[in-house]
Amino acid sequence: MARFCANLTMLFQELPLAHRFQAAADAGFDAVELLWPDEAEEPPEELARLADAAGVEFALMDTPRGDSWGIGAQDGQQMAFFGQIIRTIDMADILGVTHVHVMAGLAGDGGRDVLTDNLIQACDLEPEQSFIIEPISTQAVPGYALNSFEAAAKVIAKVDRPNLGLLFDTFHAANMGHDPLNLFRKYQDLICHVQVSSHPSRHEPTLENRYDFPTFFKALDKAGYTGLISGEYHPSGRTEDGLSWLKP
Repeated sequence: MARFCANLTMLFQELPLAHRFQAAADAGFDAVELLWPDEAEEPPEELARLADAAGVEFALMDTPRGDSWGIGAQDGQQMAFFGQIIRTIDMADILGVTHVHVMAGLAGDGGRDVLTDNLIQACDLEPEQSFIIEPISTQAVPGYALNSFEAAAKVIAKVDRPNLGLLFDTFHAANMGHDPLNLFRKYQDLICHVQVSSHPSRHEPTLENRYDFPTFFKALDKAGYTGLISGEYHPSGRTEDGLSWLKP
C-alpha cells in the first residue's frame, strides 16, 4: 500500500521549518524530505530530533545546489565534489536519511561522464547509503546536465552500483512530454523514490485534471513499488486545505 512523504521545503511554508515535521505527521504523512538541509537554520542534530519526535522517516535530502544546481557533472570540480559528498554523507548519517539525491548541475557535453565517475566515487565511499539521481526537464532548469530519463538510466548502468537508483518526478516527466505512468513502468526497476505534483502548475496533484493520480497510486501498488511517494509541489493555498490527494 502506498506510503506518502511531505516535501518540507515546499509544503507547510505557513509554518516555521521546526513546526513542519509535526504538521506533516498530523496530516497523515509517513515521512519527510528536505531538499537542502545545509541551508536550514537548524543544525542537522536538531532536524533529526524533530523528525524523531514527530515519528516520521527522513526520506531524502539533496546535495548542495549552490549557484548552479549542483556540481556533480561539472568538469574541474571533482575535488570540490569529493569534499561536498563527504560532508553530505556525514549529514545524512546524522539525519538518518534514506536517499541522497546527487545534483548534477549545469554542465557541458562531457558532464555525464564526469557525473558517472563522481557517482562511482560516492557509491564506493559509502556503500550502505542509497544515492539517487533525477532527470530534470530543460524547461525547469535550462542547461541541467541530466535532462532525460534515458540519459539517467545510461548513467546508472555505467556506474553499476547497487546503491544508486532513480528519482522519478511526475512533473518533470510530463514536462518532457511523457505519460508518467508509462514512463514509470519503463524504468520501475531503477526507481527508488517518487515525487508528484500537478502539471503544468506544479500545485496539488488533484488540482488539474490532466492526470489521474489515484489510478497512478494504485498502479504503483500493483507494480510492487515499495518506496515512498512524495508531495513535492507549491501549495495553491494553505497546505492543509489541499491534501485531499493524500486521502483519496
